[in-house]
Amino acid sequence: MLKIGGVEIKLAKDVSPDIFGRTNELFNIKNIIKNKITPGESMTIDELVKIKELQNFSLNILEQAVNDLIDDEVFDASEGYSKKKFGGNIGLLIRR
Repeated sequence: MLKIGGVEIKLAKDVSPDIFGRTNELFNIKNIIKNKITPGESMTIDELVKIKELQNFSLNILEQAVNDLIDDEVFDASEGYSKKKFGGNIGLLIRR
């Protein structure tokens, strides 16, 4: 870590490799989801967690990826009819 004028700068070698691994996982998950749900289509969270390519990821990182995609305005969210919901109310993803 280097301090310049009160600002801390971390070099990549000083950052935990877990941060890069999680960022890479999020990137991969988001790409899988975008490839599975084409514009105009929708999918429940129940259906999403059954996708074979996503089953090795934790629900926490799946939820984070879904929230990122909603924040990035790739998807709209609704309660839907899903038994499983992210954040207590996201049960359906609708691709923009």
